[in-house]
Amino acid sequence: MQPSGLASIPQPVPGRGEVLVKVAASGVNPLGIKIRAGVAAHARHPFHAVLGIDLLAPWRRLGPGWLPFARATKFMA
Repeated sequence: MQPSGLASIPQPVPGRGEVLVKVAASGVNPLGIKIRAGVAAHARHPFHAVLGIDLLAPWRRLGPGWLPFARATKFMA
């Protein structure tokens, strides 16, 4: 198994009903490790999958259809 790495990507623009957040903290849970190892048959993802979907993040931009949030509002997923 190759080591995980970091990559820079262009900043996305949120679409209708979407929120762009700046991740403050993220973790890779046991399912993410199984996905990366290819042993999670129920959760197969093509490479290069983005793991570490458990996060805490303040929002940066709101897409159309969102009610305004206070800038200090944080999202947890």
